[in-house]
Amino acid sequence: MKMPYNYNFVFGDKNVQVPAHLNFGQFMLEHIRQWNDEIAIENADTGEKLSYKEIAQYVVNLSASLTSLGVGRGDTVALGSQKHNEFVPTLLAIVLTGATYTP
Repeated sequence: MKMPYNYNFVFGDKNVQVPAHLNFGQFMLEHIRQWNDEIAIENADTGEKLSYKEIAQYVVNLSASLTSLGVGRGDTVALGSQKHNEFVPTLLAIVLTGATYTP
């Protein structure tokens, strides 16, 4: 049986097949959108919370802005941060552009 897509794999507690036509950012964004208004991240120091829906919107907006600045495949973006809820969504936005993230 021929698979409709080629797959890449993400290994962990649950191995996941990622269709090769999606980059990892697109794959994560599709899965984040399924959780909608549930809380995804909470800062233990400040009590600030972000829902999956807020993260998805942040990722899309920042990714579009980075793309308009010319960030894309073949670029590497360094990200440094203190403990902020926006760290993970920013990382996902970078990956969604096709660029590589480095700490």
